[in-house]
Order: sequence, then C-alpha cells, then structure tokens
Amino acid sequence: MAKSCGGQFSTVPVANLNADSALIGPEGPIGPEGPIGPEGPIGPEGPIGPEGPIGPEGPIGPGAPLTWIDYVINWSSEPINLGTVTGGEKFEYTYLNGTLYRFVPSPYVPTQDAFYKDTNLTDLVATRGGII
Repeated sequence: MAKSCGGQFSTVPVANLNADSALIGPEGPIGPEGPIGPEGPIGPEGPIGPEGPIGPEGPIGPGAPLTWIDYVINWSSEPINLGTVTGGEKFEYTYLNGTLYRFVPSPYVPTQDAFYKDTNLTDLVATRGGII
C-alpha cells in the first residue's frame, strides 16, 4: 500500500520528460556512418547549355580550289629556275599530279606573281591574292 505524505504534496520541477514520463539523458556521440544506400533513379534532363565557340578551320577537302600559297609550298620536287623571261623569272614546279610554271616578276609585284599550266605562261591557274 502506498504511504501517504500526510496530505501534503509538493511540486518539484522535473525536466526532460518524454511521452513515457522517462528522463532523457544527455545527447550521446555521433555514431559511425552507415552503409551507402542503393542508387536512386536518374533525374530529368537539364536545359541545353549555351553554344560553344566556332572551332578552327579544317584542312582543304578534295575538290576545293587551291590557292597561290598551296602551289608555292606543296610541290613534290624542288622548283627549278628555268631562267629569265621578259619582266621576271620562270620556275618549273612539279607536284604529285602534274607540273605548273611560276612567273616571279622583277621588280617584284605581288599581284603579278602567278602560276600557269603552260611554259608560255598564257594559261593562268592562280595569282597571288586570288584564284582564277
């Protein structure tokens, strides 16, 4: 049987009571990390990003017109000086697919520097600064 306190009840403050009226102690240390869970589903595709910069110019493809500089630097045999002609010098340039003749004016005028298909320098192929 419960003992009586003589009808006298005193109120004592009680802290940290939970729903079960049990005392809660101080918070303990953080436990070890648990195992990695399963991989989740793939999310939706994001928005399209901004367009990137224009890339460098690619090599000249087959069928593209060749320029004066292409003829100057892409020979297969070293050019041969065929001698002086009226107004300059004539050179023979040999390539894998044929031969061209170059006229180099003297005094030098860039727009007159040109390649021809024939030794008479009449069938113009390319001039410096343009394609014919």
